[in-house]
Amino acid sequence: LRVMISMKKPIKSLANQAGATLLESLIALVVFSIGALGIAALQTATLVRSDDVKQRSIAIWKAQELADRIKASGSTNNPNGLSQAYIDEISPGNNVDAGIGDFDNTPSFVCPNNEPTRCDDVEGTDAAICTAADLVTFDIWSVLCDPVSGVSSTQANLGTNDGENKLKNLDVALTQDANGEFLLFFEWLSRSADQNEDFQAGVTVTTDLCGTDRDVDSRLGVYCLRFR
Repeated sequence: LRVMISMKKPIKSLANQAGATLLESLIALVVFSIGALGIAALQTATLVRSDDVKQRSIAIWKAQELADRIKASGSTNNPNGLSQAYIDEISPGNNVDAGIGDFDNTPSFVCPNNEPTRCDDVEGTDAAICTAADLVTFDIWSVLCDPVSGVSSTQANLGTNDGENKLKNLDVALTQDANGEFLLFFEWLSRSADQNEDFQAGVTVTTDLCGTDRDVDSRLGVYCLRFR
C-alpha cells in the first residue's frame, strides 16, 4: 500500500507581512538621503578647494609677471635696474614684516583709484613717454590693479568684487636680502575662509615662505617668490 504524502511549504499569512515593504523602503530612503547629503557636502568642499588652488595659481602667475618686469628693468651695467624704485613703491623702507601673515581688511598695499600714465600701446593709442618713475608705477598697476588684467580686488572702484581672476584683500610686499635676492610676497583671503564662518581670528599656522618660517593667519593664502 503506497501512501503518497505531499509536503508543501506553509503559506505565510499576508497579514503577517503587512508593513514590511514600507519599512524597508523607509530604511532605504534614510540611507540614500544620508549618502546624498554626504556627496553634496563633498562636492561643495571640492569646489571650494578647487577655488583655493585656482587662487594660488593666479598668485604664482602674477608674482612671476611682476618679477619679470622688475628684472627687465636691469641692464649689464646696472643689474638691479629700477628694483629699488619697485621696493619703495610696494614696501617703503624694505619692510615686509609689518603686514605679511596678518589678516587685515586695510592691507599695507592698496591700489590707486586713478589709472597712471600708460607706458604701453593700447586701443590704437601709442604709449606715453614715460620716466623711470612712471614705468615703475605703471608696471605695478598693470600687474596688480588694472580692472581688466590686474589681480587685486582692494581697489576702490572694484568694491567687493572677488571675481574669477581677483584675489580678495590682496597684500603685496617686496624686499631684497643681504645676498641681493629679491623676495616677493603675495597674501590674500582664501575662498574657503571667505565662505566659511567657522574660520576665526587669532588662529595661525606656521608656513615656510622662501626659506623662513612665518606665523600666518589661517584665513590667508600666501605665496613667496625668490628671484635675482
